[in-house]
Amino acid sequence: MTAVKQGELKDFEGRHIARATVKITAAGDGLSEALAIQPEEIELDEDRSYVLQGKCVRVSIETDKNGITSRVHTIKTHGISPIDPSVAAKAISQYRDETEKAKAEAQGQLMLDEEQAAEAREAND
Repeated sequence: MTAVKQGELKDFEGRHIARATVKITAAGDGLSEALAIQPEEIELDEDRSYVLQGKCVRVSIETDKNGITSRVHTIKTHGISPIDPSVAAKAISQYRDETEKAKAEAQGQLMLDEEQAAEAREAND
């Protein structure tokens, strides 16, 4: 098996995989079962926080109309629970910060690669 750095995807059957996505199924089933026993009204536009637990039950490779190939992971939920909104907000904020940092690092690498390519062209002129 070829080692792949975090944030990179392995090629699949000779095709470059550009993205990874997630489909989550059965997310509300456990909550609906609980609400059948302990009914609760949720108001329109009311923010709620839940934690999900699931298992990857399918991996597919899909190509969109622009020719971009994605690895699609289908996660089937087998557990759900309300979670304290402050705990959820902290986890979401931390994940958002990590994602923004990774995007900035990737953008910086792209800029560095472009700069190095420009320097190489200048050296060849």
